[in-house]
Amino acid sequence: MADFVGRVKEIQDITKRLISQSSTSIVVIVYGLRAVGKSSLVRQICHRIQDFEVEWVDLKNVGEEIKILEPLALSILKESLSLLRHEDIHEVFDGLVNRILTTLKNSQKKHLIVFDNMEDVVESELSVDMEKVIYSLASLKNTRILATSTTKLPLAQHPDIFEMTLGPLSLKDSQDLLCKLCPSLEKDQKFYKIVDLCEGLPLVLQMTAAEINAGDLTVEEIIYLLSQCRLKLLSQEFYPSTERLVVRGRFCRIFSEILQELENKSFTSDYQRALCQLNMEQQNFNKLLTDVLHCTSDTYHIFVNIASFQFNLTTPAFLFNSPDSYGR
Repeated sequence: MADFVGRVKEIQDITKRLISQSSTSIVVIVYGLRAVGKSSLVRQICHRIQDFEVEWVDLKNVGEEIKILEPLALSILKESLSLLRHEDIHEVFDGLVNRILTTLKNSQKKHLIVFDNMEDVVESELSVDMEKVIYSLASLKNTRILATSTTKLPLAQHPDIFEMTLGPLSLKDSQDLLCKLCPSLEKDQKFYKIVDLCEGLPLVLQMTAAEINAGDLTVEEIIYLLSQCRLKLLSQEFYPSTERLVVRGRFCRIFSEILQELENKSFTSDYQRALCQLNMEQQNFNKLLTDVLHCTSDTYHIFVNIASFQFNLTTPAFLFNSPDSYGR
């Protein structure tokens, strides 16, 4: 917790919703991109809510419904589920939910149950089971639920469920975090360039500071790698196959919006500034244009829009590249 910087408003808001007598929020779900610091934020909140028994459930790579409840069965019921593999899993799941609810309801303590990395369940056929667990736990007066996810859970409107989106760190908080992690780094042009390239992502700032402190690379080399690794984060290999379509769709939407904004500026006095920004984002735009080969019904309209209304900027985008760009 020593390296935690920023998020003061978010921590206060979530904590108040979970522990205030006047609040009706029994379930709080924090959404956000990978590496934006959702899990760290939740750990900080757990550290501050000291009168709650915290049950932490990591849903990373959970592939069957019984695994959602396994940590709770172990910590609350004091039971191992290793002997239940040959029984009817659906029947066991429903039975476990009821027994966990009964045990928590009869408990004299207050409980905070954390479901971390919930997207691994939401994006699979287990989404319905996850909803059942959350709705069931939300019925308890002495229990609160705090969850993190990159993907929104399709929950029906519920008065006891509060959802929020966690954005990147502010510029000031990013600078403060890098200073705290890497006090030897001078606050010069290189410092601000690193902050800019890390884009407010705490995990990226932490990894960058670790490389600087290790001393194996110069600051200039780290800046170069940060500039190039933006492309790696968009590559096929960085994400599991099950996530690639979602990532591609998000990427296409984000950069088509940027392209549209630059297109609008291209007919104004800001034309030169738009052209400079186009140069900076050139590699990302190249990827956007070549991703048309993988478009689906969700992203098809994006490329139709580019072809119809953004020809003024997409044409020069090709001109910066070798002739084989047209072949792609």
